[in-house]
Amino acid sequence: MKGRHILILLVLVAMFGAIGLFVHQRSQSEWAQSAAPAGAKVLDFPINDVARVVIRGKDGQINIAKKSDVWVVEEKADYPANFERTSRLLRELWELHPVQELNVGRSQFSRLELVEPGQSDKPGTVVELKDKNGKTLATLVAGKQNMRTSEGPRQFPIPTGRYVLAPQTGKVALVNQTLDVDPKPESWVKRDFVKINNPSSITLSSQTPEKHWTLTRSDAKADWKLADAEPNEELDKTTTVSFPTVLSSSTFADVLPPDAKPEEHGLDKPDVLTIHTFDGFTYVLKIGKAESNNYPVAVSVSANLVKDRRPGPEEKPEDKAKNDQEFDKKLKELEEKAASEKAMESRIYLVPKFTLDPFLKDRMALLAKPTATPSPSLSASPGHKKS
Repeated sequence: MKGRHILILLVLVAMFGAIGLFVHQRSQSEWAQSAAPAGAKVLDFPINDVARVVIRGKDGQINIAKKSDVWVVEEKADYPANFERTSRLLRELWELHPVQELNVGRSQFSRLELVEPGQSDKPGTVVELKDKNGKTLATLVAGKQNMRTSEGPRQFPIPTGRYVLAPQTGKVALVNQTLDVDPKPESWVKRDFVKINNPSSITLSSQTPEKHWTLTRSDAKADWKLADAEPNEELDKTTTVSFPTVLSSSTFADVLPPDAKPEEHGLDKPDVLTIHTFDGFTYVLKIGKAESNNYPVAVSVSANLVKDRRPGPEEKPEDKAKNDQEFDKKLKELEEKAASEKAMESRIYLVPKFTLDPFLKDRMALLAKPTATPSPSLSASPGHKKS
């Protein structure tokens, strides 16, 4: 009886071993790696013919289209797209070379996140390149990122590449590019906001009397002064020292549709920030009610530029031509800047709160805190004798 049990057990072990070997061999046949041929490319398309980039992912879809030689984001009512980012993606796709080619069966596509959105909990991101007539030039599914552990005492995973699928050929490859294919439209718009350089005065006006103040300075290197300051009022320099830097480097998080109603965003009763610059620009920022981490902002720009240069009293004749040329070059740059920023008046922007909060302070918050007068020590009091 005991011998029969041992025999049955051996037969079962043999059966499970055979099944395991079969499954392993089948898995190996569905996923085999091979070095990519030298010079091989993942996609083959005429890069100069691309007029539309469609990105579809789990979190949304975006259409970046070239219209009148300008890349725009259609989901944002044709707001200009980030040209550098768009051109970099096209160049990466055109130059994309496989590090390894994988013989992967369809059963493994989900594991590598190479299925289209809607077909899996972890889908890939589909990128379609089309010409001006809507013809598809190339399609790519960007899948799971390939990670490696960083070196050093604090180790953490960093992406070094990505698995991709070219549906036209059915080939799966590992590439050494991570590929920037975010499908959220707001992430692809051109984020340049008005660049307010060399401010000479900053004025805040509000619905509340406490938020009314004006700062001025005599030149771009001078300290700010509070207009109409009382004799005992002193401006807190640590509060205002960063104002020029913030104004010259501001950006926005998103742009609202052209038909957005100002009153729905608090722009019918806004805080108003007015900035004059030494170059002759005037910026008026109407700031609405905070929405999450942003303020809705409507901007208007005007420029009163000096058109003619006045030579200095000690200017030498041989320097006049050079100085005139530099003046004309600067004037052209300012005129182009004015025209570019004037075009921003037609939309409402969502500007991060951390950019504008430093300016939306009560007048009292701009003042230095009074220094407490030290009380006289006991030893200094009249009539006290040292022991």
